[in-house]
Amino acid sequence: MSELYRSVLEMVEQGKLTPEEAQELLLGLEAEEQAEFRSGPAPTGDPQERYAKPQETPPTASPRPQPPRPPRPPIELQRAGAPDPARGVRDAMRAQLQAARAQTREAYERQRQVQQQARAALRELRDQERDARRRERETRPGARRRVQQLIELSAHGISPEYVRSLRELGYTELSLDDIRDLGVHGITPEYLCELRKAGLGHLKPRELIEFGIHRVNPAQLAEFRALGYDLNARDIVAFSTHGVEPQYVRALHDAGLHDLEPSEVVQLALHGVRPEDARMYLGETL
Repeated sequence: MSELYRSVLEMVEQGKLTPEEAQELLLGLEAEEQAEFRSGPAPTGDPQERYAKPQETPPTASPRPQPPRPPRPPIELQRAGAPDPARGVRDAMRAQLQAARAQTREAYERQRQVQQQARAALRELRDQERDARRRERETRPGARRRVQQLIELSAHGISPEYVRSLRELGYTELSLDDIRDLGVHGITPEYLCELRKAGLGHLKPRELIEFGIHRVNPAQLAEFRALGYDLNARDIVAFSTHGVEPQYVRALHDAGLHDLEPSEVVQLALHGVRPEDARMYLGETL
């Protein structure tokens, strides 16, 4: 309290408070101190907690007595070297297990051999069926193939009269494909007669088809024969392919080239050698 009075007096001396204000302040402080002294210290805490009844704790149950356990019998250890009564049983079970494994292995091996034999028999049967189908295809065409061939013959305008004419000329063993190819490439009975007049006998279907492809003119064959070239089917096709005509061969003869092979004539025509050039070359070298 003395410190408060001293502080108030210092404030009066400094002019911060008037004497009247200082007196009122001191009176108020004194009244507060007296009130605190009479009332005592203020209680602390929650009022409900101060006036609440103490809770009673429930009594704890006593543990249930357990019956006494019987004493555990001591473990007897087997002495080293003592006979084992279960050893015989284990040996017998091991022997039975080994025998069962051996039987299982033998059964598996027999089953594997049977499966291999079955696979081999099945493979052989499939090979036989495949060979039979191949022989059947080789001996006679299937119905679907025959139908397709007949449709192709009709589409290319090949009539039964055409087939009959070919047979009359000696072509009795032609297949439907050969008849179709001959008709497509213009091998008519009249064309065959002209080839025979030119000195060509019975030609193979493949040779006739090549004649039709390369437009072999039967009238030129007699002229080639008159020039000393008795051509076979291959030479005739080569002459027709490379444009070798009787006039070209005759001009080569006039140029002094008489003993030429058909292949040499074809080479000259292929490389564009003209007869007049050949005559000039030969005249310069002779």
